[in-house]
Amino acid sequence: MSKKTQSKQILNKPVIGLIEPVKITGQIKTIKTYALVDTGSSRTTVDMEIAAKAGLGPIVKVIHVKKSEGAYKRLKRIVVQGWLEIKGKKEAVEMTVSDRSKFRYPVLLGREALQHAFVIDLQQTHAKHKPKEMRKRKK
Repeated sequence: MSKKTQSKQILNKPVIGLIEPVKITGQIKTIKTYALVDTGSSRTTVDMEIAAKAGLGPIVKVIHVKKSEGAYKRLKRIVVQGWLEIKGKKEAVEMTVSDRSKFRYPVLLGREALQHAFVIDLQQTHAKHKPKEMRKRKK
């Protein structure tokens, strides 16, 4: 693919930052929250409380994921069907469900939800959530 073709493809995609407002929609309701973009993760993960409130489902499968805490662990995670909206773009997405109550962001956006749809620019991170050093540089 030529650089000109790549540039054209990039220009036609919405730009998102490291932290983005999202809407998670299930069978019960839509939940508005913030998500952390995680290009190191293949799947999108949503906190179990949000999954329950939104009514995400049905469960489509159970997968094993690797978790690194000193030594690698293999955990079972359920995968549910739901709708994810970012920057006005709404798509059906399979998401894993996990207890993310100890983390700042209840949703991790993985590569499968982002691929071919967005360009990631860390400078475009939602202003309210930028690390202090990023806010200072912009002034």
